[in-house]
Amino acid sequence: SPQQQHSPRGGLPITLKTKTGTINIDSSTPSATPTVDASRYQSVNCNLCGKICGSKQALHHHRLTHTVESKSRSHLSIRDQISAPTQSNAQPVDASEAAERLRRDEERTRHLFEERSRRMAQRRNLATGEKLPKQGSKKRTRYSPKQKLEFLEQIWDEVVNDRSICDNEEEAVRRSGISAGTFRKWHLPVEREKIVKAVAIEHTSRLLCICKTDRRVGKYASMEKKLIKIFRERRAKGRKCGPRWLTHNAKHLMKTDPTTQNVPLKPGSFGKSWRELFRKRWGLSIRKKSNSKQLCIQDRLPLVKQYHRVLRHLVQQRTDQSDPVWTDKYGRFPPRKRCNFDQVPLGFVQGLDNTYEFKGAQRIWINQPGSGLEKRQATAHLCFRPEEEKIVQGGKKLPQPRQAIIFRGQGKRLSALEKASWDPRVDVYFQPCAWADRQFCTDWASKTMKRMHDDDVAAGDGDGEYLFTCDNLDGQIQLPFKKICRRACNAVIWNTPKGCTDDVQPVDAGLGRQVKLEMAVEMDKWLLDDNNLDLWETGRLTAADRRVLMTCWFAEACERVFAKRECYKYFQHTGGLITADGSDDDKIKLEGYNQPYSFADEAVPSEWEDPGLQVGAPEVANPEPDPPTEEEEEAEGDSEDEDEVKISPPIDGEAPLAPFLIPEGYIALSQPPDIKNPSSM
Repeated sequence: SPQQQHSPRGGLPITLKTKTGTINIDSSTPSATPTVDASRYQSVNCNLCGKICGSKQALHHHRLTHTVESKSRSHLSIRDQISAPTQSNAQPVDASEAAERLRRDEERTRHLFEERSRRMAQRRNLATGEKLPKQGSKKRTRYSPKQKLEFLEQIWDEVVNDRSICDNEEEAVRRSGISAGTFRKWHLPVEREKIVKAVAIEHTSRLLCICKTDRRVGKYASMEKKLIKIFRERRAKGRKCGPRWLTHNAKHLMKTDPTTQNVPLKPGSFGKSWRELFRKRWGLSIRKKSNSKQLCIQDRLPLVKQYHRVLRHLVQQRTDQSDPVWTDKYGRFPPRKRCNFDQVPLGFVQGLDNTYEFKGAQRIWINQPGSGLEKRQATAHLCFRPEEEKIVQGGKKLPQPRQAIIFRGQGKRLSALEKASWDPRVDVYFQPCAWADRQFCTDWASKTMKRMHDDDVAAGDGDGEYLFTCDNLDGQIQLPFKKICRRACNAVIWNTPKGCTDDVQPVDAGLGRQVKLEMAVEMDKWLLDDNNLDLWETGRLTAADRRVLMTCWFAEACERVFAKRECYKYFQHTGGLITADGSDDDKIKLEGYNQPYSFADEAVPSEWEDPGLQVGAPEVANPEPDPPTEEEEEAEGDSEDEDEVKISPPIDGEAPLAPFLIPEGYIALSQPPDIKNPSSM
């Protein structure tokens, strides 16, 4: 028995003498770790297998795991078998395993005395009337009968019957996280029979279930039945039913239904996972109208490589040795000085290409205000630059350029109310066909792009040249447009090769599609309101209302797309951020081309080395003709008065052309007759 005596501090010092050593515990300090006298800790070898045990008690537990193999020793008791001598061919274990056994025995002894100290503290609390701390886990875990049976069959039965494991119950607890007492309770014959019977009933009920309507039961079964009824009525009218519509109406039904309005909902309720289960339960799927194919890049690859080689040649040219924006990596045009613009057709109806519908439906109908509104109603003139270097030396941010939209018409009979209702973040232009013609390009350069240059100057970044990359649209290859860009914002216009817009234009790399998708999201949100849906279906939206809505949707879509900070990626993948030192070429990833891309294997064509091209862009295709001189006008006038017809000589190997003969009864006229005056005919 331990020797106890009162300590000066009022605690109960405990000295426990065991077979393995002497342990001193001060109960006044429960957190103190007991110390073990390791000098008296003697190791004992097992006479069956030669294994080293830390104490005689450990040896006793170890010998219990051995199977009695000798029949002559079967009549002996366990203690007699342990004490009886035997021969074994097993080799002694190494020192590391013996040290591990010693450590486990020390840890077990320490836990024993910690438990004794805890019980003594409980007795003192009972004597003083203090509240006892709650034992066990803070949160109870409920296990289904199927889980209980799996624990018993896969862990308990396997571990307990394994003779190679010393502490079977401890190993089962370690693997499952369930206490040994709970395992013993489940393992009782009566309790285990109840568990097996419950699992069998559940399994049989699932196998014999043949009613499909019973399986359409989710967590909110009554709400889903009402929602599917509304879905049928909406699809019968040809209205779109998208993911946002399902989530919005599911939450609305939960709040308005008296049986479920008091049910607390989490912030992420009725999200993507619920929609997938709802679709499976009710047989819904997403249906699309069509899908377009893309051209092969193999035929365009030579032109793309030549374009990148020439663009690097332009970036490496240094017009001024004291250029303040010159960098060794990007050369003449740093990223903040590079812009790309292109046109994207916009329809008033966006995102009505797909909807939820029952599987097997032959006709997919989505109602809209009128036919043709999904086609081009306007043209978005997108212009943007990489956002990686938006902060300049002054600490101010360089904003993205203002966006422009072109509407169909001349824009002459516009009310002041409509002009005031346009979104102020967008510049509005008009053209009879909503095209970017020559007049629009010059107006856009002198108004919108000049405003971008003025904003950069106000932010403290007015030095250096701009590099504007664009396709070879007729209005963008004309000399007047390039002169205005050079004069208004000191920009160099660089046109992409014909037929390669999808490969080298950052707008076509994904930005244009992202803007149209975000506009569809804005339209989808607008249609959630019943009043807006009534205007949509009754056709009471005027052309002015549609223009106001498109400016607001377009401006909001551009704001969200630019906030995603993916503009830098679009420039890198298409080669718009091509460097002067040859670095980052591996970041060019052409769409549809899965092989490593390289364009530095050939030299720059000689026609691009003209000194006249070092300051501006390449020669203009189809330039405007110079006005004719007086001699040319006189020559043209003389040629018009001549009545003789010049016949070109025949080509070798071909028969000469026969002269034109007037048929009998017909005469030749120099001018067409006047149809309104029959007497002249």
